[in-house]
Amino acid sequence: MWARAGARRNGHAKSGGIVSENVLRDVRREIDGIDREIIALLARRMKLGSRVAAQKDAADLPVIIPHRVREVIESRTAQGRSLGLSPEFTRDIFNRIIWEMCQQEARALRDSPETG
Repeated sequence: MWARAGARRNGHAKSGGIVSENVLRDVRREIDGIDREIIALLARRMKLGSRVAAQKDAADLPVIIPHRVREVIESRTAQGRSLGLSPEFTRDIFNRIIWEMCQQEARALRDSPETG
């Protein structure tokens, strides 16, 4: 996938378009900073998993609540679309985030002294 993504149509860089190494380096630094922010936000979100698990346990709710999953996916997809992201991309990301969060909740419930 990545090898193909890096290929040019004719195998060469566009003629007349000289890439400034300084500009490229600066843009990559900005991307790296955004990536660090994304990771920090994901970690923050995941830390909420044990709190969510405790609330679901207290209310005798299952880890996966299908209507809530649909609601989150639909709202995040709409938000992404409004910001120019493809719906498939946003759905894929949030399906994975929600799956991981549910796995964490299940582990928290399984490891809880009250349930384990």
